[in-house]
Amino acid sequence: MVSQIPNIPSFLEDQSDNLTSHENKEVEKSVTNKKINQEGVNIEALIRHEFQKVTLSLKTVLTFDECVEYTGLSKGYLYKLTHAKQIPYCKPCGKKIYFSREEIDSWLLSNRVMTTNEVQSYAKEKVDHLNRDLRSKG
Repeated sequence: MVSQIPNIPSFLEDQSDNLTSHENKEVEKSVTNKKINQEGVNIEALIRHEFQKVTLSLKTVLTFDECVEYTGLSKGYLYKLTHAKQIPYCKPCGKKIYFSREEIDSWLLSNRVMTTNEVQSYAKEKVDHLNRDLRSKG
């Protein structure tokens, strides 16, 4: 006995075979427009994000989330710094945290590490100064 493969019902067949060439073009346009719209949304989101970054650099007072974006620190680490009072911040109403952009810039640039050349020139200045002091006392 040979088993027969049942016929595929007509409503499950590929519908594009049944479309006229005009209808095919309309379907292709629709798909293309959807792709453009999806890309447009991505472009719009990118533009919005870049605009927020530009306006962020113009603000003098930053919210917690803006400070995270501005500094590149994680939310958890920034919260840890505020909790330990290791970063300057303000709490005007006792709830929300705000940061002065100038103070954040100063904090970010604090604890500067000298280059090797700076260390060598500093050491040379100190040695020269000590030698002068020894000669003047002798």
